[in-house]
Amino acid sequence: MFTKEALLSCSTAPNINSISLELYKEFSEEYLIPNIFHYDFLDGDSIDIEFTEWGIYHMLSIQHIDRRVKKTRFFSEIEKGLSFDTFRKDRKKNQRFKKEKKRITMFACVYYVLLNGTIFYLPNKRVRNTAEVEMDYIVYQKLENISPHGITYNGINVGIRKCEEVYVPLTILVSPNSNVEEYITDEQLKIVKSVYVTNRYGTVIEEKHYNATLKISPVPVL
Repeated sequence: MFTKEALLSCSTAPNINSISLELYKEFSEEYLIPNIFHYDFLDGDSIDIEFTEWGIYHMLSIQHIDRRVKKTRFFSEIEKGLSFDTFRKDRKKNQRFKKEKKRITMFACVYYVLLNGTIFYLPNKRVRNTAEVEMDYIVYQKLENISPHGITYNGINVGIRKCEEVYVPLTILVSPNSNVEEYITDEQLKIVKSVYVTNRYGTVIEEKHYNATLKISPVPVL
Protein backbone atom coordinates (compact mmCIF):
# COMPACT_ATOMS: atom_id res chain seq x y z
CA MET A 1 0.00 0.00 0.00
CA PHE A 2 1.28 3.45 -0.93
CA THR A 3 1.78 6.14 1.69
CA LYS A 4 0.45 9.66 1.19
CA GLU A 5 4.05 10.90 1.03
CA ALA A 6 4.78 8.50 -1.84
CA LEU A 7 2.02 10.15 -3.87
CA LEU A 8 4.05 13.37 -3.99
CA SER A 9 6.41 11.78 -6.53
CA CYS A 10 4.24 9.05 -8.06
CA SER A 11 4.77 9.11 -11.83
CA THR A 12 3.24 5.76 -12.83
CA ALA A 13 -0.37 4.79 -12.21
CA PRO A 14 -0.24 2.14 -9.45
CA ASN A 15 -2.14 -1.11 -9.12
CA ILE A 16 -5.61 -0.53 -7.67
CA ASN A 17 -4.68 -2.71 -4.69
CA SER A 18 -1.89 -0.29 -3.74
CA ILE A 19 -4.26 2.62 -3.10
CA SER A 20 -7.55 3.29 -1.33
CA LEU A 21 -10.16 6.00 -0.90
CA GLU A 22 -8.90 6.50 2.64
CA LEU A 23 -5.36 7.10 1.33
CA TYR A 24 -6.63 9.58 -1.25
CA LYS A 25 -8.61 11.43 1.41
CA GLU A 26 -5.58 11.73 3.70
CA PHE A 27 -3.37 12.82 0.80
CA SER A 28 -5.92 15.39 -0.39
CA GLU A 29 -6.44 16.87 3.07
CA GLU A 30 -2.71 17.22 3.73
CA TYR A 31 -1.16 18.04 0.36
CA LEU A 32 -3.81 19.15 -2.13
CA ILE A 33 -6.69 21.09 -0.57
CA PRO A 34 -4.63 23.23 1.86
CA ASN A 35 -2.28 24.40 -0.89
CA ILE A 36 -2.32 26.64 -3.96
CA PHE A 37 -0.52 25.71 -7.18
CA HIS A 38 0.65 28.95 -8.80
CA TYR A 39 1.91 29.05 -12.41
CA ASP A 40 3.79 31.83 -14.16
CA PHE A 41 3.81 31.55 -17.94
CA LEU A 42 6.30 32.89 -20.46
CA ASP A 43 3.63 35.06 -22.11
CA GLY A 44 3.07 36.98 -18.86
CA ASP A 45 -0.10 35.16 -17.78
CA SER A 46 -0.42 33.43 -14.42
CA ILE A 47 -3.02 31.22 -12.75
CA ASP A 48 -3.68 29.71 -9.33
CA ILE A 49 -5.10 26.19 -9.11
CA GLU A 50 -6.91 25.07 -5.95
CA PHE A 51 -8.28 21.62 -5.12
CA THR A 52 -11.67 21.06 -3.49
CA GLU A 53 -13.40 18.04 -1.98
CA TRP A 54 -16.16 18.15 -4.58
CA GLY A 55 -13.61 18.53 -7.38
CA ILE A 56 -11.72 15.46 -6.19
CA TYR A 57 -15.04 13.59 -6.05
CA HIS A 58 -15.47 14.33 -9.77
CA MET A 59 -11.82 13.55 -10.61
CA LEU A 60 -12.30 10.07 -9.14
CA SER A 61 -15.54 9.68 -11.10
CA ILE A 62 -17.56 8.79 -8.02
CA GLN A 63 -20.67 10.35 -9.57
CA HIS A 64 -20.52 7.73 -12.33
CA ILE A 65 -20.06 4.82 -9.90
CA ASP A 66 -22.55 5.66 -7.14
CA ARG A 67 -24.66 8.82 -7.38
CA ARG A 68 -25.96 8.28 -3.87
CA VAL A 69 -22.56 9.43 -2.60
CA LYS A 70 -22.86 13.22 -2.58
CA LYS A 71 -19.96 15.43 -3.57
CA THR A 72 -20.28 17.57 -0.42
CA ARG A 73 -20.18 14.50 1.86
CA PHE A 74 -17.56 12.47 0.02
CA PHE A 75 -14.89 12.57 2.72
CA SER A 76 -17.39 11.96 5.53
CA GLU A 77 -18.64 8.87 3.65
CA ILE A 78 -15.05 7.59 3.49
CA GLU A 79 -14.78 8.15 7.26
CA LYS A 80 -17.91 6.02 7.64
CA GLY A 81 -16.34 3.19 5.64
CA LEU A 82 -16.85 3.95 1.95
CA SER A 83 -14.18 2.02 0.03
CA PHE A 84 -13.48 0.27 -3.24
CA ASP A 85 -14.90 -2.88 -1.64
CA THR A 86 -18.18 -1.02 -1.16
CA PHE A 87 -18.43 -0.72 -4.94
CA ARG A 88 -17.30 -4.30 -5.54
CA LYS A 89 -20.12 -5.74 -3.41
CA ASP A 90 -22.77 -4.47 -5.81
CA ARG A 91 -22.73 -5.98 -9.31
CA LYS A 92 -23.73 -2.84 -11.21
CA LYS A 93 -21.53 -0.55 -9.14
CA ASN A 94 -18.64 -2.95 -9.63
CA GLN A 95 -19.09 -2.82 -13.38
CA ARG A 96 -18.99 0.98 -13.29
CA PHE A 97 -16.03 0.90 -10.89
CA LYS A 98 -14.03 -1.31 -13.27
CA LYS A 99 -14.78 1.11 -16.10
CA GLU A 100 -13.34 4.02 -14.08
CA LYS A 101 -10.42 2.11 -12.54
CA LYS A 102 -7.72 3.62 -14.76
CA ARG A 103 -8.91 7.12 -14.00
CA ILE A 104 -8.93 6.35 -10.27
CA THR A 105 -5.39 4.95 -10.24
CA MET A 106 -4.10 7.91 -12.26
CA PHE A 107 -5.20 10.26 -9.49
CA ALA A 108 -2.16 8.97 -7.58
CA CYS A 109 0.01 10.89 -10.06
CA VAL A 110 -1.82 14.22 -9.89
CA TYR A 111 0.73 16.07 -7.70
CA TYR A 112 3.61 14.95 -9.93
CA VAL A 113 1.68 15.92 -13.06
CA LEU A 114 0.87 19.41 -11.78
CA LEU A 115 4.58 20.04 -11.17
CA ASN A 116 5.91 18.40 -14.33
CA GLY A 117 3.12 18.30 -16.89
CA THR A 118 2.49 20.40 -19.99
CA ILE A 119 -0.32 22.96 -19.79
CA PHE A 120 -2.73 23.75 -22.60
CA TYR A 121 -5.29 26.54 -22.76
CA LEU A 122 -8.64 25.80 -24.39
CA PRO A 123 -9.92 29.06 -25.94
CA ASN A 124 -13.37 27.65 -26.74
CA LYS A 125 -13.52 25.67 -23.46
CA ARG A 126 -14.64 22.48 -25.24
CA VAL A 127 -12.37 19.46 -24.79
CA ARG A 128 -11.92 17.88 -28.21
CA ASN A 129 -13.02 14.28 -28.73
CA THR A 130 -15.54 14.52 -25.88
CA ALA A 131 -19.29 15.03 -26.11
CA GLU A 132 -19.73 17.77 -23.55
CA VAL A 133 -16.66 18.23 -21.32
CA GLU A 134 -15.82 21.92 -20.91
CA MET A 135 -12.56 23.06 -19.31
CA ASP A 136 -10.34 26.13 -19.41
CA TYR A 137 -7.00 24.32 -19.12
CA ILE A 138 -5.62 20.80 -19.39
CA VAL A 139 -2.47 19.68 -17.60
CA TYR A 140 -1.10 16.79 -19.64
CA GLN A 141 1.51 14.11 -19.01
CA LYS A 142 2.40 10.91 -20.83
CA LEU A 143 2.56 8.10 -18.25
CA GLU A 144 4.14 4.69 -18.63
CA ASN A 145 1.99 1.73 -17.61
CA ILE A 146 3.01 -1.13 -15.38
CA SER A 147 2.42 -3.95 -17.84
CA PRO A 148 3.60 -7.54 -18.33
CA HIS A 149 3.02 -7.11 -22.07
CA GLY A 150 5.79 -4.60 -22.75
CA ILE A 151 5.92 -0.82 -22.50
CA THR A 152 2.61 0.94 -23.04
CA TYR A 153 1.49 4.49 -22.29
CA ASN A 154 -1.59 6.49 -21.46
CA GLY A 155 -2.03 10.21 -21.41
CA ILE A 156 -3.35 11.75 -18.21
CA ASN A 157 -5.28 14.95 -18.82
CA VAL A 158 -6.21 16.90 -15.70
CA GLY A 159 -9.07 19.21 -16.62
CA ILE A 160 -9.11 22.64 -14.94
CA ARG A 161 -12.18 24.89 -14.91
CA LYS A 162 -12.73 28.36 -13.49
CA CYS A 163 -15.39 28.16 -10.78
CA GLU A 164 -16.31 31.40 -8.98
CA GLU A 165 -12.97 33.07 -9.76
CA VAL A 166 -10.94 29.99 -8.77
CA TYR A 167 -9.38 27.45 -11.13
CA VAL A 168 -10.35 23.97 -9.86
CA PRO A 169 -9.23 20.50 -11.08
CA LEU A 170 -12.47 18.75 -12.00
CA THR A 171 -11.72 15.72 -14.14
CA ILE A 172 -9.13 13.23 -15.28
CA LEU A 173 -9.39 12.17 -18.90
CA VAL A 174 -7.41 9.09 -19.90
CA SER A 175 -6.09 9.04 -23.46
CA PRO A 176 -5.16 5.63 -24.91
CA ASN A 177 -1.81 4.21 -25.96
CA SER A 178 -2.93 4.49 -29.59
CA ASN A 179 -3.48 8.25 -29.32
CA VAL A 180 -1.98 9.65 -26.12
CA GLU A 181 -2.51 13.27 -27.22
CA GLU A 182 -6.12 12.94 -28.38
CA TYR A 183 -7.43 15.67 -26.03
CA ILE A 184 -4.72 18.27 -26.61
CA THR A 185 -4.12 18.22 -30.37
CA ASP A 186 -4.02 21.79 -31.69
CA GLU A 187 -4.79 23.37 -28.29
CA GLN A 188 -2.85 26.43 -27.17
CA LEU A 189 0.39 25.51 -25.41
CA LYS A 190 1.20 27.59 -22.31
CA ILE A 191 4.95 27.61 -21.64
CA VAL A 192 5.58 27.46 -17.89
CA LYS A 193 8.36 29.58 -16.38
CA SER A 194 7.78 28.59 -12.76
CA VAL A 195 5.48 26.63 -10.49
CA TYR A 196 5.05 27.44 -6.81
CA VAL A 197 3.18 25.31 -4.30
CA THR A 198 2.21 27.56 -1.39
CA ASN A 199 0.03 27.24 1.67
CA ARG A 200 -2.90 29.58 2.30
CA TYR A 201 -0.59 31.99 4.13
CA GLY A 202 1.67 32.39 1.10
CA THR A 203 4.57 30.31 2.40
CA VAL A 204 6.31 28.50 -0.46
CA ILE A 205 6.37 24.74 0.15
CA GLU A 206 7.85 23.68 -3.16
CA GLU A 207 8.92 25.46 -6.32
CA LYS A 208 10.14 24.51 -9.75
CA HIS A 209 11.66 26.76 -12.41
CA TYR A 210 12.04 26.06 -16.10
CA ASN A 211 14.47 27.46 -18.63
CA ALA A 212 11.50 28.48 -20.77
CA THR A 213 12.07 30.02 -24.17
CA LEU A 214 9.58 31.03 -26.81
CA LYS A 215 10.40 29.53 -30.20
CA ILE A 216 9.71 31.95 -33.04
CA SER A 217 9.53 30.65 -36.59
CA PRO A 218 11.87 32.47 -38.96
CA VAL A 219 10.29 34.90 -41.41
CA PRO A 220 10.67 33.51 -44.91
CA VAL A 221 12.74 35.55 -47.35
CA LEU A 222 10.64 36.54 -50.35
